[in-house]
Amino acid sequence: MRLWMLTAAVLIPLTSGCSVFQGRGHIDITPVQKAVGQPPETAADLLKQERYTEASAAFRTALAQNPNDLDARYGLAESLRLGGDPEASKAEYLKVAASPDWRAKALEGEGSADLVTGDQDGAYESFNAAVELDPNSWRAWLGLARLRDLAHDWANADEAYAAAMKTSDQKAVVLNNEGVSHLARLDTPGAIDLFQQALAADPALDRARTNLELARATSDASVDGIAASEPDAKKRAQKLNNYGYVAMLQGRLDEAERAFESAIEAYPSFYPTAYQNLQAVKAMRANAVRK
Repeated sequence: MRLWMLTAAVLIPLTSGCSVFQGRGHIDITPVQKAVGQPPETAADLLKQERYTEASAAFRTALAQNPNDLDARYGLAESLRLGGDPEASKAEYLKVAASPDWRAKALEGEGSADLVTGDQDGAYESFNAAVELDPNSWRAWLGLARLRDLAHDWANADEAYAAAMKTSDQKAVVLNNEGVSHLARLDTPGAIDLFQQALAADPALDRARTNLELARATSDASVDGIAASEPDAKKRAQKLNNYGYVAMLQGRLDEAERAFESAIEAYPSFYPTAYQNLQAVKAMRANAVRK
């Protein structure tokens, strides 16, 4: 089940929306000192906590000590991409890709960065090359599924989700993303079933719980309704982002843009996912104008 050719439909730059490509492999680099009596934080800790600027600095410190440390180089690339600097991340992924053992993972990252910058062809090439090198690159399969979702090429999207599901060690993440795809198709019962499966596989996957709530309320959900119904700022921002993501896939760009802007405003700190999704909507408008 390989996705060799893109359809003629326009593909839109996209970040992970309801799901973010996370760092993988063991990254445990250069401790960052905390207050006396507290254990030091590693660069990997900072990346996991979404403290991307600090994580980038910690990974750079590790690389200054050992420029050949590919764990640190990959961690730096992830920090830059998730922190809103996709072009800089691509330069680091390119260095990681020089190692055959890391090439597939680096290509996954390059594809994700290409989605942010609006290079749809580059994203497809990177994701497709990743699964050619390593058919178990399930995050690359998810990237291909996203591209198919944006093209409304549901049959090939289903094939890509099936390939990701077959090879992933995080089934709940795949099920959650596939549920978002079914929301975009206006298949609310199918989406609800997939989100429930995701939560059964991983009850701690909060994004699946948020998406399940969204699916159940999809008939009367709105930016204003979500903003008024959720008192917790971070949860409100996440719900708004996820709502905007589905609206974007459905082509409701005005509603999507307003949702992403509201998510960015509500989030207690910088919200890279919503920010990058907002850029995706703007890129969609630019593509439509060029046509």
